[in-house]
Amino acid sequence: MENDQEKLKEYIALLRRELERVKQLLQESNSVIRECRKGFEAISQTGNTRVADVFLEGMDEEGADEE
Repeated sequence: MENDQEKLKEYIALLRRELERVKQLLQESNSVIRECRKGFEAISQTGNTRVADVFLEGMDEEGADEE
């Protein structure tokens, strides 16, 4: 019985770590989405597609690379 409880505790700890990892990935994704939205809004307002290049360059500098 004790062995089962220890395994359960280990699985719960592992699950917690995985959930924290997913939370971090979601936060990073939301940050990228916000930057994309700013870019699209700027393009919409200005009609200048060069703005897209500027935002992409900025995102590359921030490390928002594709995976």
